Amino acid sequence: MMKKLIVLLSLVFMYSCSSDESQDGMSIDGGYNINAKINPPQWIQGTWNDPKGKTIKFTKSDLIIDPDGDNPYSAKGEISYYLIQDQDPELVETQTENTYDLQFKESASSKKKFKFIKISETQIESTAFIKGIYTKK
Repeated sequence: MMKKLIVLLSLVFMYSCSSDESQDGMSIDGGYNINAKINPPQWIQGTWNDPKGKTIKFTKSDLIIDPDGDNPYSAKGEISYYLIQDQDPELVETQTENTYDLQFKESASSKKKFKFIKISETQIESTAFIKGIYTKK
């Protein structure tokens, strides 16, 4: 478990520091670039906080929990782990005008699920993995 965590964190760091990505979904050095795989809708992109101080950041190609903390979680990084292992992350992403759902393989027998519902332009509700009401910064 610890070995997988170290590999995952290394991947997140490598991808967050990489600038050699082409536009076709593969990086110049042959590594995976999953920008085309995760596409949070425009209305949810930005930084969101709950009353307890938990932060979620949505970019054009990632969902990051606790982005400024000591141990940020990147959905893109976790999905990259499976791609690099030549495994199917079983990624399913759906979105409407008011919802955004993302799920992918967490282990051989379970999936990580995120579900967000737009309450207003400045509030969303998370009803799956990180439950709560979040306000846009």
